[in-house]
Amino acid sequence: MGDPKQIDTTSKSIDKATDQLRRTPFSQKIAKHFTPSLLPNEGLHHWQEWILQTVLVVSIGCGLITSILPFIQAPKKGFWPLILFNICTIAFCVCLVMARKLAYIKRVTGALTVCYIMGLSLILMFGINGSGPYFLFTFTILTALLLDLEATKFAIVLNAVTLILVIWLPQNVYMGTHVTIKFAPAHLIIFWFIFLGLNIAVAISVSILVQHLHLAFIGEHETKITLNKKQQKIVAIQRHLKKEIETCKDSEIAFRKRENQYRILAENVSDHIWILDLEAFLYIYTSPSITAILGYSPSEIIGRSIWDYIHPESVNMVKTWLAEQIDLKQKNTKDNKRMRAIEFMERRKDGTMVWVETQVSLIRDDNGHPISILGVSRDISRRKATEAKLVEAYAALDQRVWERTEDLTEKNKELEREIVKRKRAQEISERANKAKSDFLANMSHELRTPLNHIIGFTELVIDKHFGPINSTQEEYLNDVLSSSRHLLSVINDILDLSKIEAGKMVFNPTEVRINSVLATSFNMIREKAIKHKIQLTSETGQIPKKITADERKLKQIMYNLLSNAAKFTSDNGRIHVTAQSLRAQKNHLITSSGKKISLAPLKLNSDAKPREYLEIMVSDSGIGIKSDDLTNIFSPFEQVESDASRKYEGTGLGLPLSKRLVKLHGGWIWAESDGLNKGSRFYMIIPVDGPN
Repeated sequence: MGDPKQIDTTSKSIDKATDQLRRTPFSQKIAKHFTPSLLPNEGLHHWQEWILQTVLVVSIGCGLITSILPFIQAPKKGFWPLILFNICTIAFCVCLVMARKLAYIKRVTGALTVCYIMGLSLILMFGINGSGPYFLFTFTILTALLLDLEATKFAIVLNAVTLILVIWLPQNVYMGTHVTIKFAPAHLIIFWFIFLGLNIAVAISVSILVQHLHLAFIGEHETKITLNKKQQKIVAIQRHLKKEIETCKDSEIAFRKRENQYRILAENVSDHIWILDLEAFLYIYTSPSITAILGYSPSEIIGRSIWDYIHPESVNMVKTWLAEQIDLKQKNTKDNKRMRAIEFMERRKDGTMVWVETQVSLIRDDNGHPISILGVSRDISRRKATEAKLVEAYAALDQRVWERTEDLTEKNKELEREIVKRKRAQEISERANKAKSDFLANMSHELRTPLNHIIGFTELVIDKHFGPINSTQEEYLNDVLSSSRHLLSVINDILDLSKIEAGKMVFNPTEVRINSVLATSFNMIREKAIKHKIQLTSETGQIPKKITADERKLKQIMYNLLSNAAKFTSDNGRIHVTAQSLRAQKNHLITSSGKKISLAPLKLNSDAKPREYLEIMVSDSGIGIKSDDLTNIFSPFEQVESDASRKYEGTGLGLPLSKRLVKLHGGWIWAESDGLNKGSRFYMIIPVDGPN
């Protein structure tokens, strides 16, 4: 809205800005007002530009005129360097005159530099008798006219230093000609003081005059701008006042409509809206909804105190709360937000009690002083009853939780006792297993030596080294030899398992040719495969030629897997072996069957290659394995319990031993099958570079 106060405020802000401008250093004002926002032909800058151009043109003319005489006398007196210097000076001045687009400060600096050099050169050539001091004097005057006071001071100091150097020199030499100083040193010092005093007086006076002229121009320019702005604001205010007068009547009509709407809203809302006198807390207004809450009509309430209707148990609480909130609101007269809600009981007309939730705020006059209290009360009796039921439910729930917690505590104690018992049983079992393993490992030669004797002597008898034997004897001796070898194999497997469990199995990693191991393993079962017409096939992909492994144990693993496949494959069946290389991907490994194996995270350099693994798969077309038995077959002395498997001999130690040997290599072994009579597949994965 337009307001005459705004004009005064604007005027004061403009005066303040002008005063601040006057206190600003002159160099900053120059930089501020010599900008493209001012026209080039406007104010002091126009005259400074005109003076600069005039000085340059006059300098060019004087240079041409003063070069005539030296040019004529040059052949005789050798003034060619002086003529060359004048020509260069004239050419430089011509360039400054033509370069109007060059920045003002650069052209001024160039002109002043030429003036100073001219004065210094003339002094060096002709001493202070010539026109050199006049050029130096002109240098400071032009600096005062074209630049600011700081530059003028610098020019005066430069002149003073220059003359001191000239006085200090005993003579000036130029072009081999000695120019003797015609004044005594005392006269030179007097000349220096007079020249410097005139320089300071004239240059400083001119600089201050230029500064005040510029300030006058700035003040005039800003005054025009300020007057234009004020005039525009006054016109805008006048227009706005006209519109405001026209809208006042519309506002009054709208205010009456809103008042009527608020009255209708207060009379029809279910909440009780009321207004209290701030001093005596008497009702001065109440909405008709009080009848539904307290049973009183508005006429029965107005003029009476609020304390007459509040339950005695709630009176002190409401008084304290209301006093605190009123005091808080009075400290901040601009805060018209609602106070926090409070819940208390009021007495109905029939004597019953009702719970209400009340929020209040202060009504203020035009000066911001509170004059009354506006409140809104809502019946919350149903909510209070529900809350009471919830409290009872929470109490019952707490009791049940406590009882359940006690029950769980007792069960936890029982579970802890059971865990202790099982740990003790596990320790006893581990000690027993270790004792068994130690016993079997220590008894290895006690068991193997007799069997080796039996096998050796039986082979000698069968080979008829001790004389001829009949066919019946040979048949019985072959049975003894076969049973002895089988028993030795079983004892070897048991002893190997015992060594692994006892931690006495020695792992000897060497470089192993994997193709040689596969070929040797095939040869070990080839005779049996030919006997039962079992087809042996193999397929090797891109696998490394050598890996780091225990060759004897790796051959034992392959023999166990292949002999197991040959044992459970019927005649005319098929055994297939595949070998391929796998690469670790981050912290997991994907097998050829799609199985994902998690790997322990390794701390590798950013340029380290992923670890390489070798996967070997032995598949057969044998009796197959049920899904429930795929993990049991790797337990010691476990065999697949089916009618088909019982007719095959074996102790159930080959696969458990293979699993432990693969684990020694840092690898994995598992079995897969599509069901009974659908064959089986055994997978083995070991790292190419050996276990970590």
